[in-house]
Amino acid sequence: MKSLADECDAANAQLKRGISCVISTAVAKPIAVAPATLAPPTVSGRARLYKVWPAGNRFFCGGYCMTGHPGHECSTSGCIREACGGSKLCHRMADITEGCDSINQPVCTSLGPANLFAWVCILVPCSLYFSLALPYYWSEVHPLLPMVALFFFLMTVGCLLGACLADPGIIPRREVILATGAAERLEQELGYNVLGEAVQGYDGEGERILIPPELKSQGYRWCTTCRIIRPPRASHCSDCDNCVLRFDHHCPFVNNCVGQRNYLFFFGFTSSVCLLSMVVIPSLLWYLLVGTGLGGGTKMKNESKFHATKIYNN
Repeated sequence: MKSLADECDAANAQLKRGISCVISTAVAKPIAVAPATLAPPTVSGRARLYKVWPAGNRFFCGGYCMTGHPGHECSTSGCIREACGGSKLCHRMADITEGCDSINQPVCTSLGPANLFAWVCILVPCSLYFSLALPYYWSEVHPLLPMVALFFFLMTVGCLLGACLADPGIIPRREVILATGAAERLEQELGYNVLGEAVQGYDGEGERILIPPELKSQGYRWCTTCRIIRPPRASHCSDCDNCVLRFDHHCPFVNNCVGQRNYLFFFGFTSSVCLLSMVVIPSLLWYLLVGTGLGGGTKMKNESKFHATKIYNN
């Protein structure tokens, strides 16, 4: 039967990422490690975890912000290689660019089509409202109306950023848990051993993972991709390739999973964007039709002023 140290060595040899495996004392039994279904990228030397993350997420701000997989593999280095063909100088520039994450994968390359569409639908009407209609409503109607629009705009953008860039509640994969020594901490946070217990196979040659009966009766299931035991209401997202706590769905408009840790941001975004549209779009249309004089708006305004002056003089 394999020991935990042998499993850690096997995981590190399999990953080839330059991150050392730390043996956690919380796991007292050996655990079988099945071969990985997808070979991770090879990184020489030691690297930060977000640079060698095995799933399809994109990271920003030194790994403090993350989003889901955009649905494409666009990068600056890839565009340089495709544009330059076989030029050695361009390939050298692409290699240099590939070493800098902020240049190789800027924010624009991490936006999916639906997420980009959501940003355009928010920013374009609001830009027109704040640049054209805001002075009119501030002086001719009441300052409260543009202030309400500004409040809902800030709420919408803030909640959208939170839903896009927050960790939705990802449970790390088996190799990540072994390499970082996070088994004990996860057991304290979740209340059970996510790695499971290994027992000798029936043929006496291999090992298999055993889910304790008390956990299985409560709805705990084994994830064949992440090779961990996930709790009830957790599910594996096929888009981001992660197990997520209290997984609701993968939303392409926020380009991220909606789970335990970003559900409030998602709910705030859907609520505030509806209220924002109810304030900005009618106000913008009213300004274009009445405030600018289109559709007889100036005539109506002058006639109302004339009748008001006549009544005051009488």
